[in-house]
Amino acid sequence: QAEIMVASVNNLRNLLNGKSAAGWRYHCTEKGILMFYKKYTSPTKHGFMGVGLIEKPLHCVWCMVKDHSKRQLYDKTIKTVEVHQQLGNGIELVYLVNDTSVCYLSQPRDFCCISVEAKEDQQYILAMQSIYEESMPRPVKEFVRGEM
Repeated sequence: QAEIMVASVNNLRNLLNGKSAAGWRYHCTEKGILMFYKKYTSPTKHGFMGVGLIEKPLHCVWCMVKDHSKRQLYDKTIKTVEVHQQLGNGIELVYLVNDTSVCYLSQPRDFCCISVEAKEDQQYILAMQSIYEESMPRPVKEFVRGEM
């Protein structure tokens, strides 16, 4: 959330109008979603952000977004999503494979993440962060192990 507020200069309308800050640059619009890219000093780190309006009730959108098994319905870059383990209270270990060719990267990425969902007032949050967990799939040569 903090990264979005910095990129939008505390006004989400800026992003919806294609204006961004803090190193985020407008890249393109695809199916009504404005895509932004952020270049980092590390050649292996890439930032991507999609912004758009979804004209559906918030709870309906939330039910779709928080269910990792439905992610392929709205994110065509996702090739595999597996909930590796449910830890309870909206916390899951998730493995996913991402086709990064649409992001101009040559090799697919795989990710081992912890996913945490929360609701605060009228704000819904789904946060994911890469983790190393012994029981998660091991890296394979076909993929670059990504971090988020």
